[in-house]
This record gives sequence, C-alpha cells and structure tokens, in this order.
Amino acid sequence: MSLTRTDPKEAFVAALSNRHRLCFLERAAMAGYTVEYYTDAAEASLWRNSSEDPWVAHVVLQPAILFTGPKVPTDAAVLALHDAAHAACSAADADGTLVETVGVWHHQPSISHTPARCVTC
Repeated sequence: MSLTRTDPKEAFVAALSNRHRLCFLERAAMAGYTVEYYTDAAEASLWRNSSEDPWVAHVVLQPAILFTGPKVPTDAAVLALHDAAHAACSAADADGTLVETVGVWHHQPSISHTPARCVTC
C-alpha cells in the first residue's frame, strides 16, 4: 500500500473553498437562483508568524459560476451571496486568514441536456 502525504495548506484551502461553495449554493437556492455549474481555483499564501510557525495568511477564492433558469442575478446579488457565504464560514476567521473572492459568473437562460442513450438496448 502506498501512503501519500497531504499538504496541510492545500487541505485547508480545499476545505475553505468547499465550505464557501456549499454556503454560496445554499444561499443562492434560498434566493431562487439555479446554479448549473460552480468551480473554484482557490490559491493561498503561506507565511510564517513571529515564532516562525507556518500559517495560511491569505486565500483567494476564484469561483466560476454558471446560473441558469429564469431568475437572473445582478452583480450586486452575486456579491451579496458571496458576502453571506463568507460570513457563514468562520473557519478562516478563527486563525486570522484573509479571504478574498475574485470570481466570474455568467447566466444562460437554459441548458439543454441530451439524455444518455443506452447503446446496448
């Protein structure tokens, strides 16, 4: 069995990104928006404190979001959803990590899904 080591910085960033995504999606659904696609290419900066201990000082969330359906969000609405998601995510605030959200979003009224076809039927 091969054991691999998890990078603590990457694990922290992944957890923070996923928590923000889940909070964002919950608030978007509660506001009546349909999110078809959400991905994040989060990045982080690792610094050392006065005791030379490493800590994640800065995280930049970079979500790319596709809204579908009849309700079209405004830039202000998307920003408010991100702010609400950040406020609900206290993990970063606990250790003084600065979290920024620099993402993009688009709206497409509908997505046509082609049903999968069974080739053996």
